[in-house]
Amino acid sequence: MNMTAILLFVCCLQVSATGLSQTITYSGKDVNISEIFTAIKKQTGYLVIANKKQVDKMGKVSVDAKNVSLPDFMNMILEGKDFDFFIEGNNISVKEKKVEVIKLLDDVNAPPVSGVIKDAEGNPLGGINIVIKGTKRGVVTDAYGNFKIDAKEGEVLVISSINYVTKEIKIGSLSTSLIVALEKSVSKLDEVEYIAYGTSSKRFNTAVTSTVTAKEIENQPVNNPLLALQGRVPGLTVLQANGIAGGGITVRIQGRNNLDPNLVGSDPFIVIDGVPYASQNLSTFNGGQIALGQSILGSSSNDGGSPITNRNFGSPLSFINPADIESITVLRDADATAIYGSRAANGAILITTKKGKKGDIRTDINFQQGFGQVPKKMDLLNNREYMEMRWEAKRNDGLAV
Repeated sequence: MNMTAILLFVCCLQVSATGLSQTITYSGKDVNISEIFTAIKKQTGYLVIANKKQVDKMGKVSVDAKNVSLPDFMNMILEGKDFDFFIEGNNISVKEKKVEVIKLLDDVNAPPVSGVIKDAEGNPLGGINIVIKGTKRGVVTDAYGNFKIDAKEGEVLVISSINYVTKEIKIGSLSTSLIVALEKSVSKLDEVEYIAYGTSSKRFNTAVTSTVTAKEIENQPVNNPLLALQGRVPGLTVLQANGIAGGGITVRIQGRNNLDPNLVGSDPFIVIDGVPYASQNLSTFNGGQIALGQSILGSSSNDGGSPITNRNFGSPLSFINPADIESITVLRDADATAIYGSRAANGAILITTKKGKKGDIRTDINFQQGFGQVPKKMDLLNNREYMEMRWEAKRNDGLAV
């Protein structure tokens, strides 16, 4: 038995040595690789196996060999190409080289980040999405709010779910166990709106209303709260009569409802904390006249105390501090006349002021400044030119100078 195995091993060595001892002599420049494979078959009897795609990819070869062994000749023609070969029996198989891709793993030994997600009351939240920012790696919490995710230091976890405020947490060196509390998000449909009969929300309100909150008002550098509504309420037009601080304004909801622009009663009905408030400019009081020099918001005249009509001296709403307003709601349809009647035929504006809240005493300071400049000054007369103009006027009237 042992002698038989030894004889078989010696025979295999002789066959292998015979194959490797084959020599090739070939010379050519820019020769198709298929012609070289044919020459190998003729000289050695070995068949080179390669598909058409591989042959086309190898292209043409220049070679000069004399009595070169078969393996060395194959290395010569495949040098610089992404192909390799192996000899099996009387066949030479050509194959593409395998490019090994080494995947680098960062922080292989870093422990995974785990934790629990709860709501504001401490109840565990299931089904919360947790994703590493900038990647597609993520997990979902189980029914008890637990999660575990492979994240390294410096990455950011984005925790999100419907009806909850999205929160981002940056992973630190010690952030291996987290306890995260999510706050419920308030939908715009559930925001409180003050309407004629009380309060409601967009979800249940069927009237055409628009609400501007205190946060939107405080960002506007205006001293009249209605000026903060410009461009924020559909169908509402707010025009300022002049550039004087606290000057009169004209408010129209869904356009004018009468032909006379000076007719008293064209303004919308204004209610502050349930109490009707004057909406007409100060010039409309006292039968359309106001004595100059008595205007709180300022005027100028050479004849002190003389009455002037149809002048917008100021708006009563300028006496309201915009910082004291909680919200402003504009009613534009029958919801306005439902409770206020014909007084709200031009619409209604409901102003709700801030109320006292529980907590520590807080002082808010709001400071704004600006610069005003006359864009173009008038060319005025001096004393001599003014007197000459007056004398000429008297002479034209036949009066003694």
